Amino acid sequence: MGDPVPEVTLRKLQAAPTVDGKLDDAAWQGEPLIPGLRRLSGGGEASQKTTVWAGHDGVGLYIAFDCRESQMDKLVAKYTDRGSPLYLEDDVEVFISPAGASRAYQFAVNPLGTQSDNSRNSAAWKAAAQRDGTGWSGELYIPFGPPGADGRARSRPRGL
Repeated sequence: MGDPVPEVTLRKLQAAPTVDGKLDDAAWQGEPLIPGLRRLSGGGEASQKTTVWAGHDGVGLYIAFDCRESQMDKLVAKYTDRGSPLYLEDDVEVFISPAGASRAYQFAVNPLGTQSDNSRNSAAWKAAAQRDGTGWSGELYIPFGPPGADGRARSRPRGL
């Protein structure tokens, strides 16, 4: 079994993708960075496949994900207000632990595109999501630097 918490090296994107929840940008057309996430508990195969792509443009981090769902009628996504407890429903959560940081930063988005983070929900990041008949996809843009900063590059990509 593989490590359920992947450590990856980010590639520089040739062009920044549009954060609209669609995976039609050139940045997401190559091989995925993570072809399938694993369960945190035990590291086994997840019951539904989630594929992840990620890269940076020198100013911020872009992450795209494709979440397949065999029972779309059971997908739970009701929160629409930023800062809602998305962990109570279907969502994707990204945790970033910058080198030397005393804590991890959390960014979450649900299938409706609702955002939540652990920085008083005032961090300058973007997310969007789209649903289809067999799952949902989403994109995140997180500027380099501490959440709530002005978005100027303060640190370099080190991994995810």
